[in-house]
Amino acid sequence: MDILKRIGAIFYPPRCIFCSRVVHYNETCCPDCRARLPQSSEPFFPEENSCLSGCCAPFFYKGVVRERLISFKSVRHRELGHAFALLAAPGVKAAIGETRPLVCCVPNFEPEQRRVYNPARVFGRALAKELGLSFEGALLIQTRKKQTQHMLSARERLKNVEDLFAVSLPELSEGRDILLCDDIITTGATLNACAKALLQAGARQVFGAGCARSGHFANLRGDEKSG
Repeated sequence: MDILKRIGAIFYPPRCIFCSRVVHYNETCCPDCRARLPQSSEPFFPEENSCLSGCCAPFFYKGVVRERLISFKSVRHRELGHAFALLAAPGVKAAIGETRPLVCCVPNFEPEQRRVYNPARVFGRALAKELGLSFEGALLIQTRKKQTQHMLSARERLKNVEDLFAVSLPELSEGRDILLCDDIITTGATLNACAKALLQAGARQVFGAGCARSGHFANLRGDEKSG
């Protein structure tokens, strides 16, 4: 597979996802961008009453990172999900240690079983592949349509996602460590609601991962609005 990637890079040179400069065949970000991007390499931890054991994301959600993720979410550039998975993998691997969690994602509301574009699923599947872990995109379901989160305060976000998620395959989560993926981690309300459902279904612990994080994550009970 490595040889095929090398050959492919000769004809289709990979480019930095932030500045479009040609990069090494096995990279997605050039050294200059990596040095100046708003990095968030250390795991961050939720409040004591959270259902999450911790979270990890390679960047803060601002600047060019924000621009690329907006494109990933709205224009359906699936390749960006794979690129962010490569960038997130080292930090996630260090955070989960020797555990071998089952990887899943925050679900979209999909009426009548109709599959809709879900950036969290694209990112989660790519991250699982990079880490050599199993991925189950149907582990969680969203039981109803929710109000758009980005205009809500942290307190309103918590209310908006209360009892919103359910585990469709509880036999897969029982007794397992779970790596729960989302594209952008803002207050952590959505991840926390998903983690609560997984723990109620018997999961041992749930760790969160995202492409980027907002600086508002720790304020789960505050009234401050975030983007």
